[in-house]
Amino acid sequence: MKKLTPSQIADLEHKLKHPKDYSERNRLCVILGYDEGISTKNLAKALRISPITVQKYLREYDSDPA
Repeated sequence: MKKLTPSQIADLEHKLKHPKDYSERNRLCVILGYDEGISTKNLAKALRISPITVQKYLREYDSDPA
């Protein structure tokens, strides 16, 4: 995943304040945390989700054209 721009970070943090559901909140936390240098293993452990789910969230964000 490429490093996030300040604009992307601001957008994700704004969305994090009012997530649609817990899954979206976890997805946003994964993206922001990974950008800050937190490993996929540690993100999975902290959010109580599988490492495969963490990798899925990162792949989905990376392939999102928006």
